[in-house]
Amino acid sequence: MNSNTRVIFTTDGSLVQELYSNPLLDQYSVVILDDVHERSVNYDILFSFLKRILTLRKDFRVIITSATADTQAIADFFAFKRDYKKKEEPLKVKKVNITGRLHEVNIHYLKEPTKNYFLKIFQTIVYIDREKSHGNVLVFLTSVEEIEGMINMLDSYSSENKRRLKLLPLHAKLAH
Repeated sequence: MNSNTRVIFTTDGSLVQELYSNPLLDQYSVVILDDVHERSVNYDILFSFLKRILTLRKDFRVIITSATADTQAIADFFAFKRDYKKKEEPLKVKKVNITGRLHEVNIHYLKEPTKNYFLKIFQTIVYIDREKSHGNVLVFLTSVEEIEGMINMLDSYSSENKRRLKLLPLHAKLAH
């Protein structure tokens, strides 16, 4: 990559729409499809379009990532000749398998329903911080506002109690 390289993040549906107006994706040299094990009609459409583009553009590359997909089936699909009557070579497909690391995850459930789940999440994080010597906590909340509110509450708790919490929000509205 160089200073002229642009990286565009988009959804599979938006990329399909882009293909309707620009079927060769002329302004792109690489497309990365992530989590293809989460099969969808859009991914099936993208596979077909991208295979066609690969046969027509020598400067085009596709990178496909998945934690659990059948990588050999995907490689076979892209390598398969489109037309046996023509003397075209199959596409050269390279597979790279990267062994992942597994991390133990403990899931805890409340014994009784709570009236204020937001406060209960905060209390649970504080309990874990005080009672456990190490580890990380991943919390799923329902909105950006809830995430920001929880970050603010935990930041206050951390300051008031001289704790060193590393708070990392993750949501779609974060600035690049």
